[in-house]
Amino acid sequence: MRAWFKSKSSTAPEPTLPRAFSGVGVYLTSEVHSVRSTSGFLTPQQLVDALASILGYQLAIIEAQGGVVEQFVGDCVIAYWRPADSKAMLDSVHTATTRVIREKVKIPNLDFRLRLGFCASDMAGAHFGPESARRFQVVGRARDRANALPRFSPGSDCIFTDADTIAAMSADARAAFTAFSPTVFSLKFDS
Repeated sequence: MRAWFKSKSSTAPEPTLPRAFSGVGVYLTSEVHSVRSTSGFLTPQQLVDALASILGYQLAIIEAQGGVVEQFVGDCVIAYWRPADSKAMLDSVHTATTRVIREKVKIPNLDFRLRLGFCASDMAGAHFGPESARRFQVVGRARDRANALPRFSPGSDCIFTDADTIAAMSADARAAFTAFSPTVFSLKFDS
């Protein structure tokens, strides 16, 4: 499936196989919602082609900003940034999320919204599962919080993060991010 999105969106080479890691990283969930056809009925193939375009352009932006797409789940992109210098990493995530909204693909006869949630926190990545079904996954607080954030969506294109992640951004990224339109939401999690 990844090769199909790549062929539709990008000429970037396949990434190398992931190595285990742990530390403070960023986890991102991007979800397509409120999909409506403006011309009536969409065939299954039209929907598949539309989702390929929507997910493909996000893949290109995320990878260009140093993110790794972990998987596609239905109409969601699940990605992460490995632990690194936190301010530089968050600046990359800020650039990626705002570009995903600003550069949203236009698809004839289709109206849709995007909601993105990201969080910087403890996380680890490794190959999990029994030998016959082992795959690379990221686990930890960053993943749990990023997955929960988009559920608060008001229905428009929006980006969610938590107050701790905003506080960890560089001053320039924080100012640009909090001023970004359409909508940015910052929520406070209990520890």
